[in-house]
Amino acid sequence: MEIKKAYLILTNDMEASCKNNPETFISYENIKKDLEKIIKYEVNYVIILGGEPTLHPHFFDIINDLSNARIKIEIISNSESFAEQSFLKEYIKYSKKGSITITTTLHSHNIIRDDEENTHYGISQKTLDGLINLGLSNLKFTIRHPITKYNYKNLPLFVKFSIDKFSDNAEIQLCGMDCSGVNEEIVKENFVSFYDIKPYIEKSIDIFEDSKTKKVLTLNKLPLCMCDCYYWAYYLQRDSTYEWFTFYKNYRSFPTYNDYKYARRYYDSYIDYVNGGEKIRTRVGPVSKNCEGCSFRSDCLGTHHDLFRIIGDNIVAHPKYEVIAEGNRADWKSPKWDYEIRLNPFVKSSINNDGLIFYINNSDLTQGVRTYVKLNRLTCKQIFLLQHALNIGITKRHLKLLLKDFGLDVDYVYLEMLLKRIIWEHK
Repeated sequence: MEIKKAYLILTNDMEASCKNNPETFISYENIKKDLEKIIKYEVNYVIILGGEPTLHPHFFDIINDLSNARIKIEIISNSESFAEQSFLKEYIKYSKKGSITITTTLHSHNIIRDDEENTHYGISQKTLDGLINLGLSNLKFTIRHPITKYNYKNLPLFVKFSIDKFSDNAEIQLCGMDCSGVNEEIVKENFVSFYDIKPYIEKSIDIFEDSKTKKVLTLNKLPLCMCDCYYWAYYLQRDSTYEWFTFYKNYRSFPTYNDYKYARRYYDSYIDYVNGGEKIRTRVGPVSKNCEGCSFRSDCLGTHHDLFRIIGDNIVAHPKYEVIAEGNRADWKSPKWDYEIRLNPFVKSSINNDGLIFYINNSDLTQGVRTYVKLNRLTCKQIFLLQHALNIGITKRHLKLLLKDFGLDVDYVYLEMLLKRIIWEHK
C-alpha cells in the first residue's frame, strides 16, 4: 500500500498553544472538516502538530476520529501531559483503538528546572516523567535529537542517557537540523559541519551496539558521506519519489543547479489536503552540486535543502573511500597467474546500506541472471582493502586471513564467492 501522509495542525499560534491558551486552538468543528478531506484523499498516516496538541480540548476526540478511519497517527508532543496519570490512562484507552506513536524532541540529556523557558538546553523533569510513563505503559515513542554545534560533542552521552532512562519501546533518532521557518542567522549559529559530527555519531552508535539494548536507533536528515559505511544500516530509508521536469536559473531547491537542464524533482509522501490533494515537495534530499555523480545518491537522505543554500554546497562530499571496483579484464586471459585467487573480470562490486555487494551480470557466464554475495558491516577501509586485494590477486590463505580479520564467517563467505563465480580459483 502506498503511504500517504498529512500534517494536521491544531492551532493558529504554535507558541501560545504550548502555554495552554485555549483561544489559539482551531475549533473541533473546523478540524472535522479537515479530517473529511484527509479521508477523501486516502491519507493513511497523519502527523498531529499543534504547538502542544495534547492540550487541545478535543484531543481525544480527534484521536478517536482518526483511529476509526484506520489512519496511523504520530503525535509531535513535549510528552509533559503523560506525566499526569489521569491523562495517561485516557490515552492508553484510545491508543488501543489504532496505531499511535509519540515523537518528542530532546535537545540535551541535561535535566532543567520547570520554570526555565528555553528547553533547547535540556529536558524538563515533567517531560522525562511523561516519557518514562509511556515506556512503563508499553507504549511506543520516538526521541528525536537534532544535532547542533551546541550538543554534537555530547552525542555519546545523550545516547547512553536514552538507553539507561527509557524503555525498549523507544526509538532514538539522531537527526540533522530542520530549517523550516527558521531565521538564517539562527541556522548559521547552530550549524556544525558533518565532518566534525562524524567521530561523535560513530562513537554513539558503538555505545548503542555494545549496550545490547532492544531499542531502535536511527539516523535521519543526515547524508551518508558523514559516516563510514559500516554505520549506514542505521539510516532511515528515503520515501520520496520524483518526476522529471525542466527547471530554470537559480532555482536552488532541486538536485542540480545547472541552468536549463532536466533534473529530478523530489516529493515526500505527504499530501496537501487543503489544495486539492497535491503532493508536497520535499525539503530534504541530496541536492548539493557535490552530490552529482555520487554512486550512493539514490540511497542517500541528504539533508535540509536550505542548509545548502545558507551554508553552501561543500557541507557534503563523495564518501572518502568510495570505490566501484571491476575485475581486471586486461589480464584475465593471461597465462601468467602468480596468485591463487582473482576477482572475476565480469564482476563489479559496490557498497550500499547493506555493506559490500559483489555482483555479476554477464550473459556468457550467468545467462543474464544477477547474483550477488552481500558482506555486511565492513568499514570503508576494509572494503577498499578487499577490493584492491581481489583486483590484483591474492593467495587463498591470505584471503581467508583477511576475511577472518574482518570478523566474517570465513568458510561460508569464501564458498559463496566461489560458487557464485565472484572469484576464480587458480589450481
